[in-house]
Amino acid sequence: MLETQIREEDVAGIRQLSGIAQFASQLLTADSLRREFESGVCKRKVFCDALGIGESTLSTWLQTGRIPRMAAVAYVLWLVLNKLGKEIKQRDESAAEPYVVRCRDGYAVVQPADRISSDTIHQVIASGIETVELAQQIAVVRSRGFRAVLDRTLDALAPRPS
Repeated sequence: MLETQIREEDVAGIRQLSGIAQFASQLLTADSLRREFESGVCKRKVFCDALGIGESTLSTWLQTGRIPRMAAVAYVLWLVLNKLGKEIKQRDESAAEPYVVRCRDGYAVVQPADRISSDTIHQVIASGIETVELAQQIAVVRSRGFRAVLDRTLDALAPRPS
Protein backbone atom coordinates (compact mmCIF):
# COMPACT_ATOMS: atom_id res chain seq x y z
CA MET A 1 0.00 0.00 0.00
CA LEU A 2 1.24 3.41 -0.93
CA GLU A 3 0.34 5.07 2.38
CA THR A 4 2.98 3.01 4.16
CA GLN A 5 5.59 4.29 1.72
CA ILE A 6 4.93 7.92 2.65
CA ARG A 7 7.46 8.93 5.28
CA GLU A 8 7.39 11.89 7.62
CA GLU A 9 10.50 13.30 5.91
CA ASP A 10 8.73 13.15 2.54
CA VAL A 11 5.81 15.22 3.80
CA ALA A 12 8.05 17.66 5.65
CA GLY A 13 10.27 18.00 2.58
CA ILE A 14 7.46 19.27 0.35
CA ARG A 15 7.81 23.03 0.46
CA GLN A 16 6.42 24.02 -2.94
CA LEU A 17 3.58 22.96 -5.18
CA SER A 18 6.09 21.54 -7.66
CA GLY A 19 7.46 19.36 -4.85
CA ILE A 20 4.15 17.59 -4.27
CA ALA A 21 3.73 17.10 -8.01
CA GLN A 22 7.15 15.49 -8.32
CA PHE A 23 6.65 13.34 -5.21
CA ALA A 24 3.19 12.20 -6.39
CA SER A 25 4.46 11.33 -9.87
CA GLN A 26 7.23 9.20 -8.39
CA LEU A 27 5.00 7.46 -5.86
CA LEU A 28 1.92 6.81 -7.99
CA THR A 29 2.39 4.68 -11.07
CA ALA A 30 -0.19 2.72 -13.03
CA ASP A 31 1.02 -0.49 -11.35
CA SER A 32 0.89 0.95 -7.84
CA LEU A 33 -2.58 2.40 -8.46
CA ARG A 34 -3.75 -0.97 -9.76
CA ARG A 35 -2.45 -2.60 -6.56
CA GLU A 36 -4.32 0.01 -4.48
CA PHE A 37 -7.55 -0.99 -6.21
CA GLU A 38 -6.84 -4.71 -5.88
CA SER A 39 -6.06 -4.43 -2.16
CA GLY A 40 -9.26 -2.48 -1.51
CA VAL A 41 -7.52 0.67 -0.25
CA CYS A 42 -9.56 2.64 -2.77
CA LYS A 43 -12.46 1.60 -4.98
CA ARG A 44 -12.27 2.37 -8.69
CA LYS A 45 -15.70 4.01 -8.72
CA VAL A 46 -14.88 6.24 -5.73
CA PHE A 47 -11.60 7.24 -7.38
CA CYS A 48 -13.36 8.09 -10.65
CA ASP A 49 -16.16 10.01 -8.93
CA ALA A 50 -13.65 12.02 -6.88
CA LEU A 51 -11.73 13.02 -10.01
CA GLY A 52 -14.82 13.50 -12.18
CA ILE A 53 -13.72 10.96 -14.77
CA GLY A 54 -15.34 7.93 -16.33
CA GLU A 55 -14.18 4.41 -15.51
CA SER A 56 -13.20 3.98 -19.16
CA THR A 57 -10.77 6.90 -18.76
CA LEU A 58 -9.25 5.22 -15.73
CA SER A 59 -8.95 1.95 -17.65
CA THR A 60 -7.11 3.78 -20.43
CA TRP A 61 -4.69 5.32 -17.92
CA LEU A 62 -3.96 1.92 -16.40
CA GLN A 63 -3.56 0.21 -19.79
CA THR A 64 -1.22 2.85 -21.16
CA GLY A 65 0.67 3.15 -17.88
CA ARG A 66 0.22 6.91 -17.76
CA ILE A 67 -1.44 8.56 -14.78
CA PRO A 68 -1.97 12.32 -15.24
CA ARG A 69 -0.03 14.42 -12.76
CA MET A 70 -3.18 16.05 -11.35
CA ALA A 71 -4.70 12.64 -10.61
CA ALA A 72 -1.48 11.53 -8.93
CA VAL A 73 -1.34 14.70 -6.85
CA ALA A 74 -4.97 14.38 -5.77
CA TYR A 75 -4.61 10.73 -4.76
CA VAL A 76 -1.29 11.20 -2.95
CA LEU A 77 -2.63 14.23 -1.06
CA TRP A 78 -5.60 12.08 0.03
CA LEU A 79 -3.18 9.39 1.23
CA VAL A 80 -1.11 11.98 3.12
CA LEU A 81 -4.25 13.38 4.79
CA ASN A 82 -5.30 9.86 5.84
CA LYS A 83 -1.85 9.11 7.24
CA LEU A 84 -1.62 12.38 9.16
CA GLY A 85 -5.16 11.92 10.48
CA LYS A 86 -4.25 8.49 11.84
CA GLU A 87 -1.10 9.89 13.46
CA ILE A 88 -3.05 12.71 15.11
CA LYS A 89 -5.63 10.24 16.42
CA GLN A 90 -2.87 7.98 17.77
CA ARG A 91 -1.17 10.92 19.49
CA ASP A 92 -4.45 12.05 21.01
CA GLU A 93 -5.14 8.55 22.32
CA SER A 94 -1.66 8.17 23.75
CA ALA A 95 -1.89 11.62 25.34
CA ALA A 96 -4.72 10.30 27.52
CA GLU A 97 -2.50 7.53 28.90
CA PRO A 98 -0.62 7.89 32.19
CA TYR A 99 3.02 8.93 31.89
CA VAL A 100 6.12 8.94 34.10
CA VAL A 101 7.93 12.07 35.33
CA ARG A 102 11.07 12.47 37.42
CA CYS A 103 10.65 14.35 40.67
CA ARG A 104 12.94 15.08 43.63
CA ASP A 105 12.07 11.91 45.53
CA GLY A 106 12.20 9.52 42.55
CA TYR A 107 9.51 9.14 39.94
CA ALA A 108 5.80 9.86 39.72
CA VAL A 109 2.99 8.59 37.49
CA VAL A 110 0.68 11.29 36.13
CA GLN A 111 -2.81 10.79 34.71
CA PRO A 112 -3.49 13.39 32.00
CA ALA A 113 -6.57 15.56 32.28
CA ASP A 114 -9.68 14.49 30.47
CA ARG A 115 -9.90 16.40 27.18
CA ILE A 116 -13.66 16.74 27.51
CA SER A 117 -13.45 19.29 30.29
CA SER A 118 -11.12 22.23 29.75
CA ASP A 119 -10.89 23.14 33.43
CA THR A 120 -9.31 19.88 34.64
CA ILE A 121 -5.61 19.42 35.30
CA HIS A 122 -3.26 16.46 35.23
CA GLN A 123 -3.25 14.40 38.42
CA VAL A 124 -0.37 12.60 40.16
CA ILE A 125 -1.64 9.08 40.84
CA ALA A 126 1.59 7.68 42.33
CA SER A 127 4.75 9.35 43.62
CA GLY A 128 7.94 8.54 45.48
CA ILE A 129 8.62 5.58 43.21
CA GLU A 130 12.27 4.54 43.40
CA THR A 131 12.91 3.28 39.86
CA VAL A 132 11.72 4.39 36.43
CA GLU A 133 10.98 0.75 35.56
CA LEU A 134 8.52 0.41 38.45
CA ALA A 135 6.92 3.75 37.56
CA GLN A 136 6.49 2.59 33.95
CA GLN A 137 4.87 -0.65 35.14
CA ILE A 138 2.39 1.34 37.21
CA ALA A 139 1.64 3.61 34.25
CA VAL A 140 1.03 0.63 31.98
CA VAL A 141 -1.31 -1.02 34.48
CA ARG A 142 -3.29 2.23 34.69
CA SER A 143 -3.50 2.65 30.90
CA ARG A 144 -6.77 2.22 29.05
CA GLY A 145 -5.21 -0.22 26.59
CA PHE A 146 -4.01 -2.53 29.34
CA ARG A 147 -7.35 -2.38 31.12
CA ALA A 148 -9.21 -3.17 27.89
CA VAL A 149 -7.02 -6.24 27.29
CA LEU A 150 -7.49 -7.30 30.90
CA ASP A 151 -11.28 -6.91 30.63
CA ARG A 152 -11.38 -9.00 27.42
CA THR A 153 -9.21 -11.67 29.05
CA LEU A 154 -11.38 -11.84 32.15
CA ASP A 155 -14.48 -12.04 29.96
CA ALA A 156 -12.96 -14.88 27.94
CA LEU A 157 -12.02 -16.78 31.11
CA ALA A 158 -15.41 -16.32 32.77
CA PRO A 159 -17.39 -19.56 33.03
CA ARG A 160 -20.23 -19.80 30.52
CA PRO A 161 -23.63 -21.09 31.58
CA SER A 162 -24.37 -24.54 30.18
